[in-house]
Amino acid sequence: KKVFFIGFSDDVNAVYSLIDIFVLASLNEGMGRVILEAMAFSKPIIATRVGGIPELIEDQTNGLLVPCKNSEYLAEAIMILLADPKLRTQLGIQAKKKVNEKFSLGKMIHDIDHLYRNVRHLA
Repeated sequence: KKVFFIGFSDDVNAVYSLIDIFVLASLNEGMGRVILEAMAFSKPIIATRVGGIPELIEDQTNGLLVPCKNSEYLAEAIMILLADPKLRTQLGIQAKKKVNEKFSLGKMIHDIDHLYRNVRHLA
């Protein structure tokens, strides 16, 4: 009654509207783009401390980070968020704030433009 396996859906809005807590228990993760999606939808996130995930999630600020391959810590983090709706809301708000500040389309265009202008001066 608490977990739903909905199968494939291309309606991202509908899927994220069903999520109370976003959990990504990866063993290895480069950028973690799915985390950026969850952040954009203001979801509280629990993720393993692997690859590029710690660049996206600051533990206790905009999500919770747990050690890789440690189901006890993962379960504990899930229980903490299930028990604390205020914390879930706070982490979700901070996640959305970070994704808007650091990974918005405007920010990415600005950063790429800046990069190209600097490379042109080096040539």
